[in-house]
Amino acid sequence: MKSDTVMSGNWAVQILETLDSHAEDMNFPTFENNNFSAVDMRLTVFRSDKEWLLAFEVIAFANSQNLFVNLIYGYGNHLFEQGMRLAHEISLLDNLSIFEDTEGSFVNRFSFVSSVDGKVKDFVFYRDDYEIAGVDLTCGDTIELSLLKLLAFVTPNDLFLSGDALIKALVEEEITEFIKLEDWHHPDILNDELPSQNECFKSIAEALMHNKKKLYFCDPDKVNTHWSLWEY
Repeated sequence: MKSDTVMSGNWAVQILETLDSHAEDMNFPTFENNNFSAVDMRLTVFRSDKEWLLAFEVIAFANSQNLFVNLIYGYGNHLFEQGMRLAHEISLLDNLSIFEDTEGSFVNRFSFVSSVDGKVKDFVFYRDDYEIAGVDLTCGDTIELSLLKLLAFVTPNDLFLSGDALIKALVEEEITEFIKLEDWHHPDILNDELPSQNECFKSIAEALMHNKKKLYFCDPDKVNTHWSLWEY
């Protein structure tokens, strides 16, 4: 891969070309996926003098497998394999709170124990908690999907991997976190919008190339990374 020889002065073009290539192949994170119903997304950008790395985490419900997962996508000039790399399972542990209801679900949406990246937590929720989070329990979502939407609202950081765990999942060498984003304008690749046409991603590429975080800018009015702004 030629990218190992490309100096940082050319990174902006290289980054956008890499992202565009995988977006065109549909190997790029999106909220609109028939297999995975996404409820949250985070983008962590890493940098060193010789390397750039963009790591997306997509918190989603795997519809056919009935699993809560963190889908990890990686793009970088030192990555041999780019795009979706692995699905990190988010576990529900408490058998006492798991039952089969009239909807065929085995999850109690009001009381359960979760395990994410080795961290175990007890949760007890009420209908008001769902309402506060903007989750409509009558909209037709499965119990699992509505529960994951609530978790993304109540405890978002606990659903994602730590920075060190994310690096280990993608690369072997040391690399420094540059920017971490939870709100940005994500390209709608299903409607042929490419990252290179997106002002947020263009500014990420420029910031990385010049090693200046202040160059990153995303119009707050265009932010669209909340699940309510996408149709499943």
